[in-house]
Amino acid sequence: MRASCAVPLLVAAGLGVAGAAGARRPSAASGSLLRALAATDVAALVRVEAVEPVPTVRVLERLRGPETAARLALGAGPSGCGGLDAPLRAGQTALLLLVRRDGGYDCAPRWRAAHVALDEAERADALRFLRGLDAALGARAEVTPAVRAALRDAVTLPPGPLRDAALLDLASVAEPDEAPFFLALARDRTRPPALRVWALGALAGRPFDPAALAPLLEPAEPVELRAAALQALAARGDAALPELERALRDASPALRRVAIDNLGGPAAVPVLRRHVAQEPEPALQAAAVRRLGQIGGEPAAAALREVLARDLEPGVRAAAEDALAAAEAR
Repeated sequence: MRASCAVPLLVAAGLGVAGAAGARRPSAASGSLLRALAATDVAALVRVEAVEPVPTVRVLERLRGPETAARLALGAGPSGCGGLDAPLRAGQTALLLLVRRDGGYDCAPRWRAAHVALDEAERADALRFLRGLDAALGARAEVTPAVRAALRDAVTLPPGPLRDAALLDLASVAEPDEAPFFLALARDRTRPPALRVWALGALAGRPFDPAALAPLLEPAEPVELRAAALQALAARGDAALPELERALRDASPALRRVAIDNLGGPAAVPVLRRHVAQEPEPALQAAAVRRLGQIGGEPAAAALREVLARDLEPGVRAAAEDALAAAEAR
């Protein structure tokens, strides 16, 4: 990783600026933790004491921002804590991101990451992660190598909104040369499958050795992981053709569908033509002929005419006729 490149948080998170008036606070909902931290005044771990007539919380630990009172009464209307996607519940421990409003504090309901409920088992890990992220952000709130390192620590968090928000940020701000981190995470069989699938998606736009994904295509891996690995490979273009063709022979219909959907270009035409004859599932036969129609051109049209000369299920024939018209029109 390069040891330079301190990027203003609002810019790195895609918020832009608002001219001489300074950094613009976004109005659209977002799951980004960094964006939420940049747009709010105080981050605190709280215990919800009451929700009626107005939400009242006790501050257990202030993680970011100025000192506050130990107990805070917060806004209850649709523009405040009453507008949160996940309402506050009495007795709940939660991370709250607050904004100053009318001399007091209020929730930031437009940010999904502004309210993260934490059970007792999650609290220690969440605090450790948030303290590390806050220390890395510092007062200037810039995306630095230290911030990226702190975000990578999110993979140790239990599944939930806090981890989701941090991983969203990690995929957004990671440098291109951080692909080895995502590859190692995807290949780590001790990690939950959903986290490994996310790591494969985070490879998008980053250079990596396609051979590194070969173990993830083995039948012993979960189908959803194999599908994600296949999609990551497909993004490399024609170099992925051998693996996509191999996946067409897999026992899993779901994996075969991923392979069909990711085949493209002239080199894929003979592969798809052969697969229509070999595929046992009519729905996947139809998917293959539609893919030929999307590729288009005379080679694809010729392949579809050959397909239409065979006995076909009515639904497959209808799809092939539509695909031929599309291919001829390209």
